[in-house]
Amino acid sequence: MPPDKPRGRPAKAASYNDAHDRGTNASIQRDLDIARVLAAAGARFFCAYPDPEGKTESGRATGYRLPRDWENTSGSYIDAWKPGMALCMITGHVLDAVDEDPRNGGDLASLNGVMPTVYAEAVTPSGGLTA
Repeated sequence: MPPDKPRGRPAKAASYNDAHDRGTNASIQRDLDIARVLAAAGARFFCAYPDPEGKTESGRATGYRLPRDWENTSGSYIDAWKPGMALCMITGHVLDAVDEDPRNGGDLASLNGVMPTVYAEAVTPSGGLTA
């Protein structure tokens, strides 16, 4: 006679979110801590969900669904971030940024050495560099 079938829901496969729930890796935690320091200095952050069709109001593809009126975000929603989301900092208020975006022809050499003091750099999802 075959064994009885288990009752209830089948076991859920482990996912990235499950691993995240057990503890964010050190690199991500370090990055979130940096964002928190910037937020304490007044920088504003928002989170965006992935969306392959995501675009800005001007039609520029972002790959994310930006919150309505994101430019006027008044807080820092760092703790709302989850794996897969974008954590975005609004620049031009507390910090300025120079974005070298090779997919759109960006090249820091075109600035002919005229650069502000660079305090940090971040690699962008498109392979660019933000300083």
